[in-house]
Amino acid sequence: MRRIISRLHRERGQVLVMFVGIFTIIAVVGFIVVDFGLWFSERRGAQTDADLSALAAAHELLSCTSLSDPQASTVQQAANDRAWEYAQLNDVTDPDNVHLPDPSDSSLWTGCWEDEGDTSDTIDSFPLDVEHPARVLFGSFFDLLAPEGLGAHARACVGSVNSTENVMPLGVPIKNPDLSGVRDLCWAPDDDDLDDLPEPLYGKRCDLTVQDGDSGEYGWLDLDNPAGEPSNVCSESGGGAKEVEQEIENGGANTKCRVAPMGMTIDDCENRPTSEDPYNWCVQAKTGKDLNKLMKAFNTLVSPEGGCDTNNDGRDDFEGSLELERGTAETDSAFYEIICDSPRLVTLVIIDSYSSQGNPIMPIRAFATFFIEGVVADGVEYPKFDPHGTIGQFHFYGRFVNILGEGDVGPVTDWSPKRVILDE
Repeated sequence: MRRIISRLHRERGQVLVMFVGIFTIIAVVGFIVVDFGLWFSERRGAQTDADLSALAAAHELLSCTSLSDPQASTVQQAANDRAWEYAQLNDVTDPDNVHLPDPSDSSLWTGCWEDEGDTSDTIDSFPLDVEHPARVLFGSFFDLLAPEGLGAHARACVGSVNSTENVMPLGVPIKNPDLSGVRDLCWAPDDDDLDDLPEPLYGKRCDLTVQDGDSGEYGWLDLDNPAGEPSNVCSESGGGAKEVEQEIENGGANTKCRVAPMGMTIDDCENRPTSEDPYNWCVQAKTGKDLNKLMKAFNTLVSPEGGCDTNNDGRDDFEGSLELERGTAETDSAFYEIICDSPRLVTLVIIDSYSSQGNPIMPIRAFATFFIEGVVADGVEYPKFDPHGTIGQFHFYGRFVNILGEGDVGPVTDWSPKRVILDE
């Protein structure tokens, strides 16, 4: 027994040495972990700063200017200025830590949608890199060097909404000569863009003829409107007049529609292989509606619970729904902010023109957001709408608004609602 006790006394110093050694290793590892955690946190912060700065800068590209445009350099400079402004707001104050795209390198400013066949020189891309300085807290005790810089890359892209749900059963033609007298109130001349489409005069109060009795053309569409889950078939013949009334009352049909590929024709729609067209790029015209019932449907639309009812009359008001965020009203630079959830803001289907023969299937050229102020049928205003003139058999008036639309995003088209997304 004495021998055992004596041996334990002799080994007590060795245990202490082992404990000190193990504790030192644990402490070193812990210090290094703290430094690596700090670096990881800085790296994550740099990514957040890069994402926010890129998104802010890309909003300056919403004018969708081409590189060949005389204003291209102005747009690029505005985007770089906005990115630097947002970087500083996030405490990145050293300009050497923010790497902005060089305006002379066109490859940095275009090409967001090359994978989808877009080869235009539209300025749709904003890439940048942001660095955070690296610090060492405990690693310096062990000659552990900090990384050169904790950088992050981001690219924001501008695209057009190329598919959306809840579209109104209204097809608005933009190339019909019979409607030229009306169209001049709403559309700017074609500016020779790739899509060859006239553009809306954003913000300007204008009239849209939906049904023109003189030429026999009709603006109603036969959209799919099933109960339950939304349909992936945009237009499907067979629905009755009641279906159109329900679609108007609900602010749109329970379906998803898609902008047709550039160059798609009516013949392509007639002969389209449905299996290769899951979202249905084409819409079927629909005729023979009861105008009085349609007017009542519009009245139901703007008499919701909630909405923008500022005077407590139970109806959505004209005022207070939108606010001009940027640009000047009646120009293509007029961007609006939605102030409240107004059912007067609807998505319209834009087509080339209607034929007076039959009910053709037509390609969808674009979507447009329209703020409805009133409706007139057969020259008689529905009494609960604001009065304003008379054009054709049925028309509604208001203004096109340029806002960020909801839906899937693809290559920039001339004037479908735009969105800014993070690409990388």
